[in-house]
Amino acid sequence: MGRRWLLFLTLLLLALPAAFPAEAQEVNVPQWRVGDRWDYKVSIVSQSGTTSGNMVVKVTASGTVTVGNESIPAYTLAVSRRERGSGLNTTYTITKHVAKATLCTIYMDYTQVITYGDLESEVHSSNNYYPSDGRYSFPLGAGLNWSAGYSLNRTILVGTRLRNESTTVLTPYSCEVREGLSVSGGMYMSYRVRCTPDDTGNYSYYWYSDKARGDVKMEEFNRATQALTTIQLTKYYRAPEAPPLLGPDTERALILLGAAFILLAVMAVVVYIRSRPPKIPPPPTAEEQGSAAFQFVKTRDGYSMKLNTVDLVCPSCRKRFRVVVTSTTAKCPHCGKEGRRT
Repeated sequence: MGRRWLLFLTLLLLALPAAFPAEAQEVNVPQWRVGDRWDYKVSIVSQSGTTSGNMVVKVTASGTVTVGNESIPAYTLAVSRRERGSGLNTTYTITKHVAKATLCTIYMDYTQVITYGDLESEVHSSNNYYPSDGRYSFPLGAGLNWSAGYSLNRTILVGTRLRNESTTVLTPYSCEVREGLSVSGGMYMSYRVRCTPDDTGNYSYYWYSDKARGDVKMEEFNRATQALTTIQLTKYYRAPEAPPLLGPDTERALILLGAAFILLAVMAVVVYIRSRPPKIPPPPTAEEQGSAAFQFVKTRDGYSMKLNTVDLVCPSCRKRFRVVVTSTTAKCPHCGKEGRRT
């Protein structure tokens, strides 16, 4: 019995790793860590002048997020962007959820604040992309073309005016070439991807690098304003790998391990109880033979009556004799002395 329990416990412990399934990752999709950070410089050249600034992108969380009715393994990014020029100061505060399996955006919430002297305007927008914006298609390769079809649901707040928009978007992408790109952070071999979101003449380029696990450069042209925005990497920081006990699944791991140890303790107690020899009741205390003067004993011919007696020792002559068990006084047949039984 004990060996069967030991085998069961061993199988239980071996099965524990299955309780922590590895998160699905597509082939060649880079994996980010909480604390990864990309610093960029920003330049906007338009007919009204040049605007410069900076942008910081940081991975703040890794886990599961709920988008609509789905729970999706995702990274959470905090993006901070500031621009200054032509008398305008613009800041963006952005939170993004990026699907781990594709590195495509599934949700973005941003606030834009523009100040011009004493004037200030603020725009807030929440964008849901289903299934995602399809910005990447890993593994990337020169000559690769794909289209991303998705629904975009937006909630926009300008001042006190709130409006909701729902559109269906089909965006073509083209991975044109793999080339070396020199930025202040060094030389990066990068895939140049072209995106043409509509037929208005707007377009954007971005250069993805495996070395930086993200974009090292982005360009966006707006035909209506003739503005060319260039965003270029200045520093990439790779966060150290988190110790196992500090990873994103720590709480679940501790709960499961605690439950496993409790189960082991209970089973150990059960095994101990089952392995103990059975407890033998103590022999009954010696008593005088039956308290009745006689009893019926079954014989071959029926029943016969048997007289219940007890042996006594005469305190005077020290000889042994027998009397009926119910007798309270006894007379020694050897010396004739009579006495009371104690």
